[in-house]
Amino acid sequence: MEGLIQFPTNAEYAGPYLDGFQYIVDTLGQWGLTLCAGVTGGGLIHFLKYLAPLGTSTPDSLTSENIEFFTIGEYIAGFVPLGYFLATGRIASAAATTGAATKLLTCGATDAKLHNIPAVYIVPISAPSAAGYSPLQDSSRHGLNIVGQLEAELPGSVFLLEGKSDIDLKLAAAARVLADHKPIVLVLDPEGLSNNSFTHGHITQPKRGTAALARRIHLIDTLPGRLHQKKVVLLVGEEMARCRNSRALTTELSEVLGAAVVYSINGANAVDRENPRCYGYISFGGNEVATDVWNAVDDKTIILSLGCDFDEYTTGTKPILSGDIWIFTNGIEGYGPVNGTYSHRFKGGCIEVLGEMEESLNYFLQRLREVKPDTVRYPPAPANLNTRKSPSARKGFVDLYDFYKKIDDLWRQDSIGFDDICISYKDRQYVTQRPNQLCPFYSLYRGSAMGGALGLGVGAKLGDPTRTVFVFTGDGCFRLISGGLSEMSRLGLNVFVLDNQTYGIVHHGLTKILSDTPSERYHSDLCNLDYASIAAGHGWDHRRIAEDLSNIEEVMERCYQPAHRSVLIELRIDPMQDLGQNPRLANL
Repeated sequence: MEGLIQFPTNAEYAGPYLDGFQYIVDTLGQWGLTLCAGVTGGGLIHFLKYLAPLGTSTPDSLTSENIEFFTIGEYIAGFVPLGYFLATGRIASAAATTGAATKLLTCGATDAKLHNIPAVYIVPISAPSAAGYSPLQDSSRHGLNIVGQLEAELPGSVFLLEGKSDIDLKLAAAARVLADHKPIVLVLDPEGLSNNSFTHGHITQPKRGTAALARRIHLIDTLPGRLHQKKVVLLVGEEMARCRNSRALTTELSEVLGAAVVYSINGANAVDRENPRCYGYISFGGNEVATDVWNAVDDKTIILSLGCDFDEYTTGTKPILSGDIWIFTNGIEGYGPVNGTYSHRFKGGCIEVLGEMEESLNYFLQRLREVKPDTVRYPPAPANLNTRKSPSARKGFVDLYDFYKKIDDLWRQDSIGFDDICISYKDRQYVTQRPNQLCPFYSLYRGSAMGGALGLGVGAKLGDPTRTVFVFTGDGCFRLISGGLSEMSRLGLNVFVLDNQTYGIVHHGLTKILSDTPSERYHSDLCNLDYASIAAGHGWDHRRIAEDLSNIEEVMERCYQPAHRSVLIELRIDPMQDLGQNPRLANL
């Protein structure tokens, strides 16, 4: 977590400041932020006047002038800081004005909370002096009560910046929240921040609280002795994927312990494809071999959880029976634990090793080499991690199984992909089975906000223009985001639209849940869209994948051309082809 935020000394601040807005912008610049995305208007204008348009700052600009603003619709903008962080490990911000704009923007804050991603959201309130007089987009307790709404969802992460008396304390507290990998909302009071007498007070560099190394060493020292004649399953979560050397660590742990490796959707990015004990994705879109390993966990099995992906799409919503579960995590300040622990999720013992994960795991490996525990070793996983035959597409449609297999061989170095809340985030991992190091994929499935993946792609490209960015979205998701295409036309994004003219996840599920109900009562059908015209009208290029995949290599070659216009790639797919598994259906 070191280096997530740059904490300045007093001497590093520019000052004096024309007003509190400039003061806040300078603070964000000193924290290391360089990007803000969103839409101007209303109470935000006096903040945004201090930000440079995208692409106009220079290396010799003042720190505050290095923050650039990218204009993009509020809903998309809310996800930009998340994609920026996943691609770079750095923090970005998003901003919108009062009213519905705030609500649209902070849809992204929900996923930031649920996936423990640090991000800065900036929204104003209506003038406090107008409270009770029905101001436009009344944000007071008489109207939207927006601060109360935000605090209900993001307790401890909302900071109302009203004036100079306590602004330093609030910004220092906000920095501590970011350091714990949580989003923050800076709420701007337009009256209180208009004062021109802002100067920085004493700045205390916040320290991230982690468990003492000595306590972790004591815990870890006891673990090898508990592994004798036990099976070991490594459950790899998304927090592990943010560690350096994560794939090497996972592989060595698996080899030393003879452990089966199963992984969540995002945790796969911490697993080496060539690891012989890769048993696959579990649960949503999971592979049957991995599911069998997970379902066989019993009181003679030790689970080593690298990160904390204990959610409905990974481990389900019921307590897990195992011998013991050892959780290696950087901390429990984020989303997931209840009353400061994960123990309620398990029927066996739960031991939480809190602190820098890489440090903890390196020490654990050192002890394993010394002790050499006699575990019950899993054999290498089979080449094919699926045991059932996947259905084929009907004539006239692209076969998604063949498509995912083919494209998995075409990724190149320095790629990154995002699956939207569509059939892609269920089917891709089922077909590919093992992660591809050339193109790590991410999905923010816990909040399951349709359309959010395009904002992730924008953030990734703005954060690291050298990477080739791919977004997989559905025709249902596309309806939420198509209004922002023009602003992205020159970013060089590659967006695949899976067009089956239905809300595919819903439709596939309802054929099982409501099998006796006429399909028209599913309310899942969508109208056909002319993607070629949509692309042309927004300044994008357009391609359509041929039914026989004969042009897929040409399309991918186009995607990897440097400095190209964004391209919309259409796949006409069979609404009846259902590939990945969806265990959540049992809960509906």
